[in-house]
Amino acid sequence: MGKIIEKLWSFLHGYIIQGDTYTVPGIPGNSIELGPEMLNFRRTRASLLHTQNKNRDAFKKDLNWVLSQDPKKERHYLSYPWSIFVQRNSQDMLDHIDDYFD
Repeated sequence: MGKIIEKLWSFLHGYIIQGDTYTVPGIPGNSIELGPEMLNFRRTRASLLHTQNKNRDAFKKDLNWVLSQDPKKERHYLSYPWSIFVQRNSQDMLDHIDDYFD
């Protein structure tokens, strides 16, 4: 559980403090490097970072990556129901993409 919190903190800290996920003080790399298979990291990056930067293509790329992952794949940090939730939320975000980009 500690690694999950550390990974999530690396994303949120980088976003809140620095405005991006590539410059997290005290933590090497970024959240995607620390948790490359964490579906929720890419979904969160799409909803927070890519919308702020008005990067519609990156938004779609991250969310489509989430949707392309097998939710049944064993991940020590993400159960099947949680993977399905993140994927459904990602699909909903894509279905309403214009709501995120004025």
